[in-house]
Amino acid sequence: MMGRLALNYLTIAFILILLTINNYCAHSIDDYILDIVFNTTRATQPNSIIPGDLVNITFNVYTTTLPNINVTISYIIYYSRPSGARYEVLSSGEFRVLSSSNKASHNITIQIPWTREVMVEAQIISPVVSKKIESKLEVPPETKISVLLGVGGYIGDVREGSWLIIPVRLVTNTPGEHGLLRVTDTTLGVILREMTITLIDGYIYEVYVRVPENPRRLLIFKDLFQLRRIIVEFEGLDTYMGNNYDVIYATVIAPGYWRIPWFIASLIGLVTIIILVILVSKRIFV
Repeated sequence: MMGRLALNYLTIAFILILLTINNYCAHSIDDYILDIVFNTTRATQPNSIIPGDLVNITFNVYTTTLPNINVTISYIIYYSRPSGARYEVLSSGEFRVLSSSNKASHNITIQIPWTREVMVEAQIISPVVSKKIESKLEVPPETKISVLLGVGGYIGDVREGSWLIIPVRLVTNTPGEHGLLRVTDTTLGVILREMTITLIDGYIYEVYVRVPENPRRLLIFKDLFQLRRIIVEFEGLDTYMGNNYDVIYATVIAPGYWRIPWFIASLIGLVTIIILVILVSKRIFV
């Protein structure tokens, strides 16, 4: 009786060992291939990926011998800070896919941050544990500026000859590089200021410009009010030129004494009209 019981236990143990060996052989690391593919889903301009674009990251799992297997993948997406001092995690987690027809895919969409590179690490953690694979997306140099002045681009009334302070915010993934800020009055076609700067991500530069005088008419007359279009632009290491400038508008007002010539001219014109009316009336009624 004891011998038969021992034989049963040995048989069960042998079967469990066979199942374990079979399970291990069925889920060998060599049976799985994992890769990572980047695809642009929304790009600012063709043939390049810049900060703000949407990128689709596809994780592909290939099972060479075993279809219809649930595979769990762990991943982390991170990027380098513009200064290069440290990394920030953009996304991380796990997901499960069914390798139907020997292949399974999973997509994650991210928005490219202000960085020069985005890194992705992934590995299979079930039913086997694979080595981590890495993939890197390099981001080209990009700089963007915006003027922090006025509402809707209009800054209101300014006196001609006065100083105007234009705060310009700069965002870049190439800190430490050099560039040029230029302020141009496009209404008059005059460059008001050019300033060489060292790029600092998130920094606000204050650009001082003197407001030009309004145009004169016949030397003694001047436009009392004029709407000016002022453009602030950046020149330097960059990929997309569409965010390298910003436009503001201002009404430039001439000093009050320039009203005097216009007042005198208006008065002379009025007197002339009155005299002409009188002369014409006399001829008609004589």
